[in-house]
Amino acid sequence: MSCDLIVIGAGPAGCATSLIAARAGMRVTLIERRRLPRHKTCGGGVPLTVAGELGLDLPALGAECHVVRMRHTWRFGEAVTGQIAGGDVRDKVGLWCVRRERFDHALAQAAVEAGASLYEGFTVDAIECGADAVMVRAAPDAGGARWSKRARHVVVCDGATGRGARLVGLRPAHTHALAMEAQVPHVWGGGNAELDACTIHLEHGAVRNGYAWAFPNSDQLNIGAGFFRDADAVRGSDVRDTLTRAMREFTGSLGIAGNWHRAQIRAHPLPIWAGRNELHTPDGRVLLAGDAAALVNPLFGDGILNAVRSGRIAAECIVAGSPERYTGRINEELGTELEAAAHLARVFYRLPRQCYRLVIRRKGASAIAAGLLCGVLSYRNVAPRAMRRLAGTTLSGQALR
Repeated sequence: MSCDLIVIGAGPAGCATSLIAARAGMRVTLIERRRLPRHKTCGGGVPLTVAGELGLDLPALGAECHVVRMRHTWRFGEAVTGQIAGGDVRDKVGLWCVRRERFDHALAQAAVEAGASLYEGFTVDAIECGADAVMVRAAPDAGGARWSKRARHVVVCDGATGRGARLVGLRPAHTHALAMEAQVPHVWGGGNAELDACTIHLEHGAVRNGYAWAFPNSDQLNIGAGFFRDADAVRGSDVRDTLTRAMREFTGSLGIAGNWHRAQIRAHPLPIWAGRNELHTPDGRVLLAGDAAALVNPLFGDGILNAVRSGRIAAECIVAGSPERYTGRINEELGTELEAAAHLARVFYRLPRQCYRLVIRRKGASAIAAGLLCGVLSYRNVAPRAMRRLAGTTLSGQALR
């Protein structure tokens, strides 16, 4: 046996799996198809609770800006700003903004320091399950000898576009979504007065069935937009044109349009959770985690916290010798919350204008949103309250003017 566990993909799910399993004394091999650091299209908002999941300090992982406020707009107007945390980094509610190339690289290094072996630049093209082990084979990105290893278990964390799930016959159902982002250079002190390194900006009216965002980093803003519901209805160039226009208009509303031409736009598919799936092979040898398991939130489109949590659960099940419990734990610990988030998303994206006025602009809404993003508040508790607030107004046909 080459090792106890092979983890495919060095994103948050794969690094969390590797880190926790290595700490438990397992011989872990982490394989990544690209060489680190590598860019990953993402808004880069990391909930503070990720630190507790990993037992690591987020600033040490490359986190740059501690966010304590959310500013919301509707078609770049009707702005409202809400406090989401008190500014203490020990709080459970709040966000750090990261550049994923630095964050993922630091996570992988933490896994290596815990004892995992990291192989970069190999694309897995075969996963062969045997009676007592799994053989993983991969091709190098720069020629040379093929890579192969045997392990008792494999955790596939190769993201939305990875092949690992299909190679073992697992095909998690999901809804297609798409996000685009651009890293726009910015010197703090310029632009609109509302811009600062402790505030994230969310624009709710520029993209149908989605939203646009602006997240701060030390010397730039991560400007992005995404379709998080019914993205399949927008075809071809309409997707790029619609999202690019929203992002460009957003930079203009923030007073930084002059920097837009210096930004590189990137796009990435998002596997939005669409129901409970079988996330391990019948023999328990191969498990899926993170985006490969379609654990992206249907309401916000976020996936980092669920990726880390799924990686932790995968490692715990394997270390305990009970991988067959993995799917059940994911469905129970994450699936019930995602079901409630999906119910809320159906209403939110069908009635965005009404939801903005009745829910988002309400005092305390930003703190509730942050609590949901951090996993401190439950969608199962919040969703019914939001529905009751909407009942009798929008749902009865009394449209707001």
